[in-house]
Parts: sequence; C-alpha cells; structure tokens
Amino acid sequence: MNLDNTQLPRPDPLTGIIRFLAVVGLLTIFGLGTFIGVLIYYLLAIP
Repeated sequence: MNLDNTQLPRPDPLTGIIRFLAVVGLLTIFGLGTFIGVLIYYLLAIP
C-alpha cells in the first residue's frame, strides 16, 4: 500500500505564482531604474 500521496511530481501553484511575481517585480524594478537613469543622463547631458 503506497502512502506517498504527498510526493506527487505536480508543481505547487503558490510557489510558481510567488516565483513569477518575484521575476516580474525584479524586471519592473530594473526597467524603471534603467528608464530613470536614461532620463537623468539625457537631462544632465543637455547644457
């Protein structure tokens, strides 16, 4: 009798959602940082 019902190879939906949100959050932060950096660079480059 096999009692290893908790060891199914299906992924945990909560872990996948948290990982997805973390990746999206990091990409958004890096994107905003790059965008703001480029804006500041252009504003400082113009005399």
